Amino acid sequence: SKRGIAAGLHNGTAAYARRMIDMGFKLVTIANDVGLMMMAARAAVKEARGG
Repeated sequence: SKRGIAAGLHNGTAAYARRMIDMGFKLVTIANDVGLMMMAARAAVKEARGG
């Protein structure tokens, strides 16, 4: 930015975060702590079930 302050925002998905990065945002999040834990839990259950 003109004043050296990074504009940032919270994003619910990695795809939306990518769009915001492409728009020039320098500070983006992908999910909050609960969302990240849910994604990890889903991946672990999927792996445990064989696929």
